[in-house]
Amino acid sequence: MQKQAQSDGQTPMMHAAESAFQALQSGAGKVATTTEKTVKQYPLAAVGLALGGGIAAGVIGYRLLTPKPKSLFHKLGLAALAITAARGLTRLGAR
Repeated sequence: MQKQAQSDGQTPMMHAAESAFQALQSGAGKVATTTEKTVKQYPLAAVGLALGGGIAAGVIGYRLLTPKPKSLFHKLGLAALAITAARGLTRLGAR
């Protein structure tokens, strides 16, 4: 076997990787066939699983990618700034 792999210009590692890739492709084909049969048999369940998976991925992504909430001190400062701006605008409107 080693002589055959070397006669093709491939190292034994390349030959092993190629056979592993072929085995993976045949396994993926079996999974695809099984999945297709299941989806045809239970279409609403497949849609529900896809929708649930999408919602779960969205929630996880949202939780991971949103910034941390600001401190209470910062929130109070923004509220005070908004109140001051509102008072200034009402004074401008009263003139």
